[in-house]
Amino acid sequence: MGTDIHFVEKGYEPLHIRKETLLDGWGETGIDHIFKKNGKYYIVESKFKGYAKLGSTADGPQMSKDWIESSDRLIKALSGNKAIRDEILNFGYSRLLSEVLENGTVILKNIDESGKVGTVFKYQ
Repeated sequence: MGTDIHFVEKGYEPLHIRKETLLDGWGETGIDHIFKKNGKYYIVESKFKGYAKLGSTADGPQMSKDWIESSDRLIKALSGNKAIRDEILNFGYSRLLSEVLENGTVILKNIDESGKVGTVFKYQ
């Protein structure tokens, strides 16, 4: 929820199924957040800083290109909207890790196609 609030306050449009409480089925779609701003798409994974890491799956490392684009994860996160899914795949997207600290601070880091976490994200 902290990541949703953070992005919305910065003018990003949420396209994913939004959760209202911690009991609202987090992780059911695999993809936590999808945002759009200025014609660009952002796929974001939220983790509580220091407690959770990106995982390894049968589809590849979490947040890798293979992981995002397999198992209908995009369709599920977008409530079945195939048009937006196709637009995301055709125009490309950025992958981000949102690390939420205990005090609510959000740190964003870029993730490459292989699922490796990299540099701090610079807002658009």
